[in-house]
Amino acid sequence: ALMAALDYDRIFLFTLTDLDSRATQRDQHYGLVRLNGEPKPVFHALKRFLATCGPRLEPDMPPAVQGASPEGLVSIGWKRPDGTRLWMVWAEKAADVRIAATASGQATLHQPLTGQQQRLNASDGQWRVPVRTGLQILVMA
Repeated sequence: ALMAALDYDRIFLFTLTDLDSRATQRDQHYGLVRLNGEPKPVFHALKRFLATCGPRLEPDMPPAVQGASPEGLVSIGWKRPDGTRLWMVWAEKAADVRIAATASGQATLHQPLTGQQQRLNASDGQWRVPVRTGLQILVMA
């Protein structure tokens, strides 16, 4: 999401586990897992993100927002190899937006940070998507 939104060339994980006292205090806590092997919240968020997105994504056009967009909207479209479309979205201020629904009229909104999911059903050929300030991933069937 950051690569697409901010034109990053590459991203990487600093380390899988936290580092012991041989590292500087600043660098000791960048891991996904604590020294004792306990997963940190970011470990679970990354696991949910990867489970939602799959092993590979191709860039795609994001859905067009019907009407006014919320302040600071970041909208990134992706497609899985099986053709399933994903919309990564967040905004500076929370707001509900409407986008055109696919033929099936069903989608699931994933919250990678919390693990919550919300099924969306189309009404009048549109989905009402509650856009929030943190990353959300809409998987459109």
